Amino acid sequence: MGTFLTNDKMSPELRARIEASVSGRHRGDGLAPALRAGLRLVTLLLVVGTVGIVAVKWRRQTQQIDQAQAALLADLHRGAAGWRDQVRPRVEALRKALRAAASEPYGDTLQAAQGDLDHWLARPALYVRGPVEAFRGDDGYTSAVTDSVKDAFLYCLAKPPPSRNETDLVLAVNRAYKRGAAIEEATPTVHRLHDLERALPLLDPAFADQIRDAALPRLAELRQELEQAQLSRAKAASEAELLIYFLDEPKVPGTPSELDGASNHYVRIGIVDLSTGRHLWRRRERIDPSWISDTNRGHLAVGLDACRLAHDLRAEG
Repeated sequence: MGTFLTNDKMSPELRARIEASVSGRHRGDGLAPALRAGLRLVTLLLVVGTVGIVAVKWRRQTQQIDQAQAALLADLHRGAAGWRDQVRPRVEALRKALRAAASEPYGDTLQAAQGDLDHWLARPALYVRGPVEAFRGDDGYTSAVTDSVKDAFLYCLAKPPPSRNETDLVLAVNRAYKRGAAIEEATPTVHRLHDLERALPLLDPAFADQIRDAALPRLAELRQELEQAQLSRAKAASEAELLIYFLDEPKVPGTPSELDGASNHYVRIGIVDLSTGRHLWRRRERIDPSWISDTNRGHLAVGLDACRLAHDLRAEG
């Protein structure tokens, strides 16, 4: 094989070495094709094996995602079946009633006749307490509803202490503050408004769409959201017939606040029939923690004020 790198004047040995170098020939060239073929085969097998492993893992992960999505959608459907459609209209009615209760001027007093409160408290109801400003618009509404729990006012309204003596009130408030069996037994038909509100986003079709589009890490988060919403409690809350509210107006200017936030201020209390939006009971009362002993004022003032007010209202009707 000729090449421009060689000429006739070169020795045969030198010319042979140059031609071998240019053509790629070297000692042992007889093994090179077999070795190259072997390397190609090994490379091909490695590629095929890797692709196969990836495909198996992908198929397995896809199956896991499909199974997790199906299980979560089934749990959502099972938890929301039969009551999903009535939730949003009910929540809108609740928010409308609270906006009206928080607006100015507050409505006229509506007294309860003898036995009315017992009758109303035996009906399915929702309860919320919070600052009046939080219910005049969207700002602050969610946090107020989330923070509101069954409290001393609700407990003492359902199970009034034997007297307005501070000792009797302290016993009642301590039971309410434990938020355990005592308050649930006293108010079995009453649910927190939060029980219903926190389920609302999960009942929207967009939540089911999120499940269908989610991968495994996100599916775990969505399942946690579903479990935290406690749809069984939300379903019971959706059956409420009444709204019981306790709205705190701003404190009287120039008066102190106690360590637990208690202050001299007016409160708005009412019971609304959710089927009509009409008030059954409506009161505006002033509470002032100055009567509470120093021993209890720092940590029980909010509860004692509310419990004494509930006792007095029950004494009327």
